[in-house]
Amino acid sequence: MEDIQIGNLETVVEEVRGLWSVCEDFEGNLFAVTQKGSVHQIFDRQYQQKSSVKGKLSGICFDPSSTFVCDTEQKLVAICKDKGPEASNEFLELIRDWEGSPLKGPNSIAYNEVNNCLYFTDSGFLKEASLDSPKGSLFYADLDRMRLVDLAVDCFRYPCGLAVSPDGTRIYFAETLENRVLRLAQSSNSVPQISVFHQFTGRAGPTAIAISDTGILCVANFDYADYSHDGLITVLDLEGEVKGEIPVPQSPEITGLFFSRTKPNLLYIADSGNEVIYSLSILTNEFI
Repeated sequence: MEDIQIGNLETVVEEVRGLWSVCEDFEGNLFAVTQKGSVHQIFDRQYQQKSSVKGKLSGICFDPSSTFVCDTEQKLVAICKDKGPEASNEFLELIRDWEGSPLKGPNSIAYNEVNNCLYFTDSGFLKEASLDSPKGSLFYADLDRMRLVDLAVDCFRYPCGLAVSPDGTRIYFAETLENRVLRLAQSSNSVPQISVFHQFTGRAGPTAIAISDTGILCVANFDYADYSHDGLITVLDLEGEVKGEIPVPQSPEITGLFFSRTKPNLLYIADSGNEVIYSLSILTNEFI
């Protein structure tokens, strides 16, 4: 196992009410979404509300000109044009149904710059998920053709935590109630292949994934505060090998991870239990 080098855990901002996940835009500005329906920009250990919706937000991502959010309560993916003649602070409905059937509640979302598309999980709320009945789905939205494609429907137990590999060819996402990370890859004939990338044991299950440009994959091993005192992040390489584990003191309920665009080894951590955002530098010997 390669040694990993971990910097100091730094507090970026405290008390973001309803905090759920974090993401940077293409200019390196940090944003957070909350279960209270708000989008906040984070800077200088402060946060400023940029916009809001009526529902509960669980996921956020950006393309060069727009912001996309998952509104789990209103069961839709929404878009806000940030640049150009259509620029606005207002979020508008982008995706609400698939082939006439309503979504269950989009949870996590990621933008693939290579082919200008969105990937998002449709899982509903964690408290509504069940081991007895897999109802979660994974979708692909082609932004050039405005076309929605189902990659896997009604077959996952709370899928969430999307991340795209640096070359855009692989998508990693968590299946929380199965306590594992799955990988989607395109084969030579363009047929999507989904396989088990890594199986965990213990804790409730993974809820967030982030991949650095240097090929470090971090997974948040979520657990409820009633059962675990500290948080845990597992560091994997892109072959699924464990490189190490990072404890996060008094933060078992981690729901968001994101590697900075401007500082590739800087990881942002959203602790929804304590409503705090942390940052942490991560290196492995392999990439130094």
